[in-house]
Amino acid sequence: MKNSIRLLAFFVILFSLPIMLGSCSSESTLTSPNESKVITMAKTVATVTSSINHSTDTVITLPRSGKTIVIDKNLPADKIALLDNYLSTHNISNKPQTVKPYAGYYQVTISYWEMENQFSPAPGKNLGICTNIIPIWKTASPYYGFTSIYVNNTDDIDSAYHDGYSYDNMMLGLTNYNTAFSQIDASNSYGRHVGSYYIDEPIEKGTWDDYTIESVASYSGASSRRIMLGSYKWPVVPQYWSFPVTYGQKYGPIVSSLGNIYIMCDEYHGNCLGHTSDYWNEFKGYYISKNISNWLDVTINNGYGNASSCGYAATSWSTLLYTANYNGIGEVWLYAVDEGDETAILNFCLSAWQMHWNLRLQKHLVIIYQCSGLNCSWPDGGNWTVYAAYYDDQQWVYY
Repeated sequence: MKNSIRLLAFFVILFSLPIMLGSCSSESTLTSPNESKVITMAKTVATVTSSINHSTDTVITLPRSGKTIVIDKNLPADKIALLDNYLSTHNISNKPQTVKPYAGYYQVTISYWEMENQFSPAPGKNLGICTNIIPIWKTASPYYGFTSIYVNNTDDIDSAYHDGYSYDNMMLGLTNYNTAFSQIDASNSYGRHVGSYYIDEPIEKGTWDDYTIESVASYSGASSRRIMLGSYKWPVVPQYWSFPVTYGQKYGPIVSSLGNIYIMCDEYHGNCLGHTSDYWNEFKGYYISKNISNWLDVTINNGYGNASSCGYAATSWSTLLYTANYNGIGEVWLYAVDEGDETAILNFCLSAWQMHWNLRLQKHLVIIYQCSGLNCSWPDGGNWTVYAAYYDDQQWVYY
């Protein structure tokens, strides 16, 4: 829908005097007070993707109604207040309705976009989530636009599939080497074939080595799937038990040994070596094509000043998502186990939206302003009120 975010053209119903309409295009129509204007709504489907024109429009949250809308930057404050008051006291319908103008009233129809707190994956982006909080689990995909989910066992796999995730978009955590093969076999039973397997910090914890990781990665049930390794160590930092061998010298040969092994950074706080964003840059620079995804935290990286071990604030979601964009990484995972709530998830998704990691649903809101008397001129002359409002379309939008 070309220029759909722009403040759309007004049409004015004149009964005695012309209304001056500023610089926007307009169409004047003479309508008998006895006639009724039939407004037929468009089909409410969200298939069109657009972007906000930030040069002419702005996104604001109305104080009384709490609704977030996209409006022309030049719309007078009093007309915004009228809209806010109307939306706070009326239930807006999305059904076809008949609007009959009052005799002797001038009317101006303006289109806005009302932003919903519902999100969809952006093309080329993959947001994954690891959570054990049921409300978050249930809403992450249909409302918040998460594409992938972390699972621990076949019950989780079945539940995630029921909640709309494809098997390819599930990542199964492998507990240890002794149980890994039975976990893989169970996940492949009855047509379940998860897209990835995850091993958490194998070198840091000393629970896996190159042989065990490569054995799992080459196993027939997993060889066509991704093996994702988590690590929080700066690649050039030596292991204290095998100095001067660095973590990069340990992980590098492992991730390079087979085509399906990759590494993810799961350092959330940052430390004296650098911020979390510095870690992401270092991982990408060191492991190159083997670093295709990273972890961030729902609480630590929320931008509210969580301190690193060196006292500076942990890197925010927005900065990390920007860093991922800069490094050409199109997949990140949000850790939300025993922490966070739906408000935190919403705030994360708003940050992701601003960084072009997801799309946001918006409804086309049509507002009819009316004015009576001889001094009516839009938008500054006369006593204007909101006569009617309705929805007639919706679409997904980039920030």
